Amino acid sequence: MTHTHGRLNARRVGKSEWELTIDGNSHSIVLRHSKWGMATSVVIDDKTVFKGGDLNTITYSGDIPLHLGSHSLVISIRDTTFGSNYSLTVDDVLVDGPAPTHVTVEDDKDRWAFQSALFTMLIGAPILYFIGGEHWFIGPVRADFAAIGSFVLALLYLANRFFSRKNDAP
Repeated sequence: MTHTHGRLNARRVGKSEWELTIDGNSHSIVLRHSKWGMATSVVIDDKTVFKGGDLNTITYSGDIPLHLGSHSLVISIRDTTFGSNYSLTVDDVLVDGPAPTHVTVEDDKDRWAFQSALFTMLIGAPILYFIGGEHWFIGPVRADFAAIGSFVLALLYLANRFFSRKNDAP
């Protein structure tokens, strides 16, 4: 899809890649973002202009401010339950992707806990219960008992999360 705003033309060529034409000059912008590896880099015209992400800065959503000549760019990363959304803003004009929303570290932590609970209920606990059974041990606890306990804790977390959601309505 191509978006045109005056002297600006942007076209997404991949999930996190854009071709951008500003003032008659074409540029290639590539965002390399690993949700689970936490490594993020931005390459503009085959030159790495941003590199970040490590175990000390665990956030999955964020904005990366950049400059391309006299123009300001912002690449926004917004974590979703099953992936990430990316958007590109040039000179305060959203040229591609969903409008970036305000996000906090708490939002990312809540989403991470939700994903972990789902994983535990749907994958981890069944593997422990049906494959490990009474023959595997996690410390002094049989795997099937650990599976039941993990499942119940994940279920309680999800129930608490569902029933205690903040009501943003006035």
